[in-house]
Amino acid sequence: MESEKNSSLYKNWHQFKCINANTNTTTISVLLENIDGYIRRGEIIKAGRATTVAVVSIGSNDMVQNFFVKRYNSKGFFYSLFRSIIPSRALIAWKASWLLKSVGIPTPSPLAILEKRWGPIKWESYIIYDFYPEAIHASRFFLEGAQPTEMWPSVAKKIINILTLLKKNKIIHGDLKAQNFIISNNNPLLVDLDSLKQIKNINVFNKYHKKDIKRFKKNWIKNKKTGLLFKYLLK
Repeated sequence: MESEKNSSLYKNWHQFKCINANTNTTTISVLLENIDGYIRRGEIIKAGRATTVAVVSIGSNDMVQNFFVKRYNSKGFFYSLFRSIIPSRALIAWKASWLLKSVGIPTPSPLAILEKRWGPIKWESYIIYDFYPEAIHASRFFLEGAQPTEMWPSVAKKIINILTLLKKNKIIHGDLKAQNFIISNNNPLLVDLDSLKQIKNINVFNKYHKKDIKRFKKNWIKNKKTGLLFKYLLK
């Protein structure tokens, strides 16, 4: 079974990296050595001020391997100084992935993280996942105006099971928009975990859990068929 404890840690003045022991460390190491170059040459999915998301490829001909890379950008010296006294967003997402896996919530396996540093000061941070080429967002799977397919109830029940496990383990995601559920081979996976946290205090948890569920329901306001399906399952 995959575990964060099986990961390899590397740290020096200029970087901190952690590599999942269950992945091909040689390939991942090549990617980490020139990760910004691979991002520039890759397929940019999002290029924002806070984050850059890309699908990158390593290899050639029949030996190409694709990875999903998310870079958390530095917004300047003072931002980096602040992030240096708290965990980087990549590290938060890394630990969140392992937390979800430990309680049975499906999420892509994290392959590695990298923090670029200058001593104690953290600059950009990166997290790498396997790429799921066939995956689509739940918003596309339950497309507004589309006729329900025979897989809708099954996939919806699996999403509800994710919500149930989040509640059972007092875990808050922080942004349960439909795009943060990806559907791969009719199996949903929860993604975008850099705001995820586990809250032990039941009163505080209930407050934030209500916000999570409210955000989840908002996804289906204009999609009546899916909204009714989830309303029934959420009872």
